[in-house]
Amino acid sequence: MDTRWAARGLFLGMCFLSMGAFWDKAAQTAPIQDQQAANQTVSVPAFSDMMNQLSQNLQGWSALPPDSKKRAVEAVISLYKNRDNTAILNGADFYVQKLDEALAANAPFMNADILTVVKILAVMEYDFYNGQNKDELAKELLGEGMAQAIRAQRQLTGQG
Repeated sequence: MDTRWAARGLFLGMCFLSMGAFWDKAAQTAPIQDQQAANQTVSVPAFSDMMNQLSQNLQGWSALPPDSKKRAVEAVISLYKNRDNTAILNGADFYVQKLDEALAANAPFMNADILTVVKILAVMEYDFYNGQNKDELAKELLGEGMAQAIRAQRQLTGQG
């Protein structure tokens, strides 16, 4: 295993140990868009339990109802904003769809945590605003080959 990934894994592991309070607070403050869905009795684990599980891996992602997926992504975007002063401008619905697509196409993502996967997807979309050059950030996080492929795809689609 590359030492960068090992260090990230250790760092993320330490972060996840202290995130229970954040997820509890996010559960209290995350907006619920569909009041009818909020009033339905659904057998869904508590928000903090769900986020703690997703902070370890995405094995249970596909079983979550759409509103829980959206709240989870909203909490991750909020965490990056508050903890790292980083903006992710595309909305939660956008990243729920991207997460569903990525997990369907790439099973190893199931073993990653939601923070890492949302960050990877945001970097791939050039939507991770932390003050760093988008190309350099993509190269650092994804590697030279993947960064070049994303840059080429963005140029083909008129985004680059």
